[in-house]
Amino acid sequence: LPLPVVGGYLAFIGLYCLEAGLTLMSGVQVTSLLGLDCVSQWQALAQPHALLPVLPGLFAGVAILLILQRFQHFLVLPALLLGIPILFFALAFGFGFNLQQLRDMDLVAQEEATGSALAVWKHFDFALVRWDILPSLFPTWLGMYIVVAFSSSLDVAAIQMDMGKQLDFNHELITVGLSNAVSGFTGGYTGSYIFSSTIFTFRTGTVSRACGAVVIAAELLLFFLPVSIVAYVPKLFFGAVLTFIAADLMVDWLFRVRHKVHLSEYLVILLTFAAINFVGLVGGMGLGVLVAMLHFILDYARVPVVQRLKLRSSVMRSMPLTAMLAKLQPQVITLRCRGYIFFGSTLQIMEDVLHSVVLDERHSALYPHGLSGKAPAQSSTGAAPPAAPPTKFVLFDFSWVSGLDATAARACFLNLCRTLAPFSITLVFGGVVNGGRVERLLLGHGILSTDSASDEPAAMRFDTMDEALEFCENELLRHAAAATARPPQPAAQHTRWGEVARPSGGPDRSVHNSRERGSGSERGSGSLLPSDTRASMKRVLSPLVEPIWSDTLDGMAPFMEEMHFKLGEAVFRAGEEADAVYFIVAGEVTLWEDTTERRRLARYVDGGIFGELDFFLKNPRSFLAEASSAECSLLALRRGALESMQSQASQLAAALEHALLKYLCFQVNAKLGITDGVRDVHGSAA
Repeated sequence: LPLPVVGGYLAFIGLYCLEAGLTLMSGVQVTSLLGLDCVSQWQALAQPHALLPVLPGLFAGVAILLILQRFQHFLVLPALLLGIPILFFALAFGFGFNLQQLRDMDLVAQEEATGSALAVWKHFDFALVRWDILPSLFPTWLGMYIVVAFSSSLDVAAIQMDMGKQLDFNHELITVGLSNAVSGFTGGYTGSYIFSSTIFTFRTGTVSRACGAVVIAAELLLFFLPVSIVAYVPKLFFGAVLTFIAADLMVDWLFRVRHKVHLSEYLVILLTFAAINFVGLVGGMGLGVLVAMLHFILDYARVPVVQRLKLRSSVMRSMPLTAMLAKLQPQVITLRCRGYIFFGSTLQIMEDVLHSVVLDERHSALYPHGLSGKAPAQSSTGAAPPAAPPTKFVLFDFSWVSGLDATAARACFLNLCRTLAPFSITLVFGGVVNGGRVERLLLGHGILSTDSASDEPAAMRFDTMDEALEFCENELLRHAAAATARPPQPAAQHTRWGEVARPSGGPDRSVHNSRERGSGSERGSGSLLPSDTRASMKRVLSPLVEPIWSDTLDGMAPFMEEMHFKLGEAVFRAGEEADAVYFIVAGEVTLWEDTTERRRLARYVDGGIFGELDFFLKNPRSFLAEASSAECSLLALRRGALESMQSQASQLAAALEHALLKYLCFQVNAKLGITDGVRDVHGSAA
């Protein structure tokens, strides 16, 4: 139950205790101080014969609360409770009153005739039971079961809230059930916790199970005593105790709680408290829960469920391609969604997307204020912001989405898909698992399509956000290469659903380590001429070294080992010795977390360098590296070759170390996106 609802219930329990205390002290039946018939009950309490006995009890109860706030010792409350009857009888006897006169004045309960405790069961006569009507009582039993279970759950929730400690609801309900069974078999009534007694015990600071044993022993003693002890205790005592509990609960949950909750939640507490008094416990609690639910929906709808980010995939490209991609990156609007996307979030998502989309020149003339219809923001100088490149993709990260309802799917994402399609803007979803609930909903509403020949606009779906980012980046580079009449960068093949085409069943575990010789020259070393090796090294490292060192790169060829791999072959596996750094001459290499459910860590293309982290830290390989293109050519720098370079050509080694250091910085920069104060890290570098 929401805290405001439980808080209203606790405040009502406090009022209920106050009503019980007033009834005991005044002799007037008080049932509703704030209900529909409260006026008549207040008038009855205002009569002198009812008001005078009540005032000392109210004063004593409030005094207990104030003293306990001042002094925290665990003996203070027992001493106060013991002192109330002692002080009462001392004053009464001092003024010449005897016990019977106090009873006649209704300050002490009248003594009633009592019999033997065991005589109670003499009234049980099973011969008088109408067994034939038992089936008709079953609905009543079921109703009592529901009422007791519900009230017990409320009591447990309220006690847990007041204690600030987690309770085991099942254990507590079992305790209530066993207690009711024992009570029923011995002629008692159904019931639940005595809430006031439980809170009272907690207020004393008693946490020992011995307290329960003492209560059981005391109640058994009272049951078997031949006299009623209530006839010897002033009503003032019971009224003061109930007033103390009432004041404590009502002050806590109607006044002090104001600084612990939001204003709207505080209003729910007051509403629940008032509703219980006017329409009853069940109706008031139900109304409180309903209002709390509406309050949550309104609050959740105002919480931003999308966050604009600048993210990069785990693909490590050459520096020229990365520089080009940095210029093209604004053409992708990346939005991270969180939580449950429901109908209350649709308007916010639509406005965020349409306000962020940038149209090309042709469409900008038709929509001068963009698709959102709002004028673009101006800088502090009053000038318009610099023109941004037109949007090509709107990418939603659904990795953190727990669910999606049909209204949001249709009213938001289907509308976005059809609204953006005429402007050549593609909707892309990352982190939507194949066959999952979200994908089925997107398919059902036509946002995704299984028909590749369909003319209807459809979005793209990818299992992971990294694959979605890679797809968008590859498309941007492909369009840029086509615009400049250059061949596009080789990229992984994708299906319509964004799944990277790779050998089924994961990496081929039967492939031997590619450093093992004996299967021809494809995986052997030295298959290229030295001039080819020099050209390859220069092409890979020249963007990473200073111009004054570029001429020294030709000297690295003798220290390099040429290696070739087929698609799916392992360059190295997790746990192997890290004895080389690898430079990609042609093709692609993918790094995988080498587990049963492998996860892609990064993908390297032409000009990439991998394996350097484990190499320099002298750790075993921490991942699987596998060729992910039909042909993959690498240059390997072994540890022994590096040591020879350091001893024979120190300047060359310094140039190489400078290049590797710069490449490490380049990797960190590529994998660390910072936009509007949001930092996000993707994948793992070698």
